[in-house]
Amino acid sequence: MWNVRRHVPATAALIPLVLANLGTTTAEFAGLAAGFQLFGVSKYIAVPVAAVTVSWLVLAGRFHRIEHLLTALSAVFICYIAAGLLAHPDWGAALHGLVVPTLPMTRDAVFLTTATVGTTLAPWGLAFIQSYAVDKHLVPADLRLERIDVILVRAIPQEIRDDTVIILTSAPAVRRSRTSPDIRSRP
Repeated sequence: MWNVRRHVPATAALIPLVLANLGTTTAEFAGLAAGFQLFGVSKYIAVPVAAVTVSWLVLAGRFHRIEHLLTALSAVFICYIAAGLLAHPDWGAALHGLVVPTLPMTRDAVFLTTATVGTTLAPWGLAFIQSYAVDKHLVPADLRLERIDVILVRAIPQEIRDDTVIILTSAPAVRRSRTSPDIRSRP
């Protein structure tokens, strides 16, 4: 079996990973700034406060406490399921699109696909999975169950699951807007 540690110098492997993580972190803070600006909060306030908060959590927080906090916060995503059901999507079309995906070959569609794949396969995720096993003080006997956990969770990454529900939820509204008159064209 080929081992990267034996064949690639540590700096040659570390530099691209650090650069990729820097790009991902920059994108995360840009998204945070844009989100807070929607609520009238300046990016010059939101980004530093978020950076200090995240740094404090990483440097001073205890792993298990942070793990439980983030798990509780992520419970809100159960609302996606309710929103998906309340939107009354066309389940036949949704299943067909899941089995026979189509992608218009337009600039916008390719850009959106690239952005989705790029945010789904974040490089920090690889390092996170390794450090997660260390932080939980797992012993070799635990690794079988953790491997199952990683496979189940990463087989369909969270972003793809979330995007699927968002599409199911918004598709009926888009479909209805195509069949109704355009209210923007009225005087």
